[in-house]
Amino acid sequence: MYPYEKKLLAYLLMIFLITLSVNACGGKYKAVQKSMEYIKSGDLKKIDENKKRPLVIPVNGTSNHKENDSFREVYTTIEQLIYYEKTFDLALLRLYSPSAYLQNTRYYSFGNTRTVVISYKAHSELAQELIEEARNDNDYSEYYDFRFAEEGDGYVRVSAKRYSVKKGYESDISWLFGKNDSGAWIILEEISESTP
Repeated sequence: MYPYEKKLLAYLLMIFLITLSVNACGGKYKAVQKSMEYIKSGDLKKIDENKKRPLVIPVNGTSNHKENDSFREVYTTIEQLIYYEKTFDLALLRLYSPSAYLQNTRYYSFGNTRTVVISYKAHSELAQELIEEARNDNDYSEYYDFRFAEEGDGYVRVSAKRYSVKKGYESDISWLFGKNDSGAWIILEEISESTP
């Protein structure tokens, strides 16, 4: 990877974290330094477009989260996620599996597309570097147009529209929820899209 690509990837990571609203304390400079370390360790990587996971919007899903117990419970977890994001509370990290797959595809106005995948470890640590800045910038998202569908045995897929309050753009996001050992619903996969 060329040096300019590493710098661009580090910048994309910061945007990725902010658009995912994974926010934490510190500053962008430290986050860039850490992101370079994560690139070297493989905790942050750009992937080929033909290898990325698709963002799933359940076409035959329902917008009624009260349709069954699983949807109701998952919606409660989403409400917690939204609350933690709006209050810039790192408790939102507990709503993710430590092995969660986190992917963001960024679409540029000049036609290029870049997809990055970040590990939960890097995701969490960088969140702690960026939370104060996000709070100061009032940088969070609103979510709406939820679609729920069962996916396999014991999993729930949810898609939503996301609106960045600070940046003023809409994008799509998709989560796959499953239960942890304690029986709580957590995020196993988060696929998101964004534009500059």
